[in-house]
Amino acid sequence: MLVVSRANVVPLLVGRGLLPLDTVVREGVTVREVAGRNRNLAVQWPGGGCFVKQQRGAAGGDFAGIAREVALYRRAEGVAAAAPFLPRLRDALEEDSLLVFALLDAPLSVAEVHRGRRDFPG
Repeated sequence: MLVVSRANVVPLLVGRGLLPLDTVVREGVTVREVAGRNRNLAVQWPGGGCFVKQQRGAAGGDFAGIAREVALYRRAEGVAAAAPFLPRLRDALEEDSLLVFALLDAPLSVAEVHRGRRDFPG
């Protein structure tokens, strides 16, 4: 199982076609770790970026959590009302318990969204 890190995330994204090699060479890429219960990396470049999330503790083939999350995001892609609340899933490597999302400019937690909207289901 691949364990994503600051050292290997850029080659991973380039290899998956999510980050152009030309951008890495000419413009540069910034990778930072993001705190959380998962292994999270924010990868940013001029004009774009990805949020890479890897479930911790999925050793031994326990991919059920990531598989459910992938199913949720893929199902939600066709629901226009969900778009403002969910980041866009760009790639999933279920065998490595890894998800790649479009990087959001100003991400909000569900709690923050709930506090700020009266029409949000509660």
